[in-house]
Amino acid sequence: MKKILAILALAVSSSAFAVDYVSVDVDNVLGRNGGKDSTEQYVRAGKEIGGIQYGLQSRNAKNKDGSGTFSSVE
Repeated sequence: MKKILAILALAVSSSAFAVDYVSVDVDNVLGRNGGKDSTEQYVRAGKEIGGIQYGLQSRNAKNKDGSGTFSSVE
């Protein structure tokens, strides 16, 4: 949760990284047996500079069975 807030703060308030878009998405991920195995939260921000698209993504996933929480920043 702290990563999501940090990315949103950077994307919204920073004049050095004035974003073209910010999106927040929550997905229920289905496993091989068809059940909802995990819930994932995505926060994405992007900017086009000189014809090249730059982006930042934070992903947090929490398994439904309580076996773990996974996070990544890309």
